[in-house]
Formats: sequence, structure tokens, C-alpha cells
Amino acid sequence: LIILIANYSFNNNHNNTDKVIVHATNYLCNFYSKNNEIESPIIILNGSNDIYLDKGSNYIELGAKAIDNCSGDISNNIKTEGKVNTNKEGVYKVKYKIVDDNNNINITERNIYVREKKEEKGIIYLTFDDGPSKSITPYILDILNKEDIKATFFVINHPSDTDYLLKKINEEGHTIGLHSYSHNYSYIYSSIDNYFNDLNLIKEKVYNLTGVNSNIIRFPGGTSNLVSKKYTSGIMSKLIEEVSKYEYIYYDWNIESNDSGGVNSSEEVYNNVINNLSLDKINMVLLHDYENNYYTLEALPQIIRYAKDNGYIFKNINNDTIQIKHAPNN
Repeated sequence: LIILIANYSFNNNHNNTDKVIVHATNYLCNFYSKNNEIESPIIILNGSNDIYLDKGSNYIELGAKAIDNCSGDISNNIKTEGKVNTNKEGVYKVKYKIVDDNNNINITERNIYVREKKEEKGIIYLTFDDGPSKSITPYILDILNKEDIKATFFVINHPSDTDYLLKKINEEGHTIGLHSYSHNYSYIYSSIDNYFNDLNLIKEKVYNLTGVNSNIIRFPGGTSNLVSKKYTSGIMSKLIEEVSKYEYIYYDWNIESNDSGGVNSSEEVYNNVINNLSLDKINMVLLHDYENNYYTLEALPQIIRYAKDNGYIFKNINNDTIQIKHAPNN
């Protein structure tokens, strides 16, 4: 039953045309409060209903929202039950319970799957930041195609004449990760909102061009970057928590080629990579495919040849890839 009380008034607009404005008040909730509301509140989980964790990792409680048709947002009244032991394999349930003012109850559960951490030794993940570029990316793709290797490209915004390269990266089976739209540190790291505004722009561009709804990211400068401190104290520690709430998976690196300004030859890029490879670990290699980065382009075939000759295999990042993470310095 909905009772509407309507007040009519007339208004003349700039075209001298009479408008009738109806002011109505909905007494549905007031009625229910006196006669026992029967509709239960809605619970909306933050993040996924099913979460998969490696054994020994940390579980971050994402929480939930509760909306009541009469009282509105009653999320603060949610009671959470259940414990997750990330040191033991198994399926754990976290229960979210809400009771509204008329004692209507709703209960929702989240499943947490704790799995044995996968061993990934002797694997190389080639990752390329800051592309795509017309002078470098097409030739890197040619090399990877010739060698039958899949890689990961953490992309930023570039002029539309490179849009075809995003499509080609995807069509050839490589992973598209999100790096930044502007790559402007002073903007990105000036606030949490600015970071996500920037991230959403590159996410949208990738989706519109390729249909890929990527949730794989790399923070500009990496998680351990110091430059963010110039703009907002503590922002990296906060961003690590925030991106997880929205189911993004971030990747740093454990092998630095120094090809973004710290080398003077392709030989240096080559040595920086192969001297840090190990068959006893995951090898997450940071490279760049920005415009005119010829040192990396020239070193890449040699890096691949050395790796193949010494028993390494290559993979591209996916949602099951073990994270390589730096500790935040801010």
C-alpha cells in the first residue's frame, strides 16, 4: 500500500508555458514501521563471493554493505562471523548477518579457499612497462612471436595511432596489465581518488579497444617507490589495501634491467637481467617498451637465447600467478 499526498503548483517558464509540478510524499515506510515491515534488508559483499588465497598469505576482510528499503544504509549493523586460518588448507566461510528495525534478518556467506602455494621455479616473466610505442613494441612482438613466448605489457595512454598495438598484444596471446593513463606521478599520487580516476581511464581504454577487463596492475614506480611521498604521506600503504578491495592484483619485479635510464648499452641490459636469473625462483623481469628504447630491443633476443639454453621457461602473468611484491616505503 502506497499513500501519496500530492500538492499542485503552477510555474511559468521562460517560454511562458504553464507547468504543473506535483510534490508527492511516500508514506510506505511510515506505514510499515507501524505495521511490521516484512521485507528483509539486502547484503552486498565487497569484492568476490569466492576468494582464493595461497597458504601462508594474509586474509584481508573486505566487508559488506547492507541496504534496507526503509532505513537506507545500515552497513554499520552487520555482524561478521567466521575465522580464516591461512596456515591450513581448506574452505572457510565468513558469514554476514544483518537485522533491521523490524527484526527482518538476512544472512550472506563468502567462501575463502586456502590452497597450497604453487611452486614456480625457473620461470621467467618478461614484463614491459610504459608502452605501447610505434618504434619498439611492434618489433618486440615480432621477437616474441618468433620465439613462441608470451609476455606481459603494463600499458599507459598513448596517441590513437598506437591503438592497434593494444589489439595486437591481446590477439597474439600476451597479457595486458594496467600501469597508468597519465603516468603523471604528481597527479596519481596526490590522492586515493586521483589514483583510481587515472587507473579507471586506462582500464576503460583497454576494454574498449580489446574487450579485456584487466585486473592486473603495476603501480607507477612500483610499490616501493619513494616519489609518492612528495605528494601524499602513506599513500602506497593505503593503495595496497584499496586495490585489493576492488580485486586488482598488483605485481612488482625482482629483476631490474635498469633500461629506463640507468644503462648505456644493450650489453648492460643483457647483463643486468641474466646475472640475476635463478632456476630456484620466479624471475619477474622489469623492461620497458617506451619510444626509442633500442637498448632493450637489441638485448631481448640475447636474453631469450641465454634463458632457453639454460633451462628456463617463459610465461605471461595471469590471475593465478604468484605475486612478486615490494614492501611499501611510503
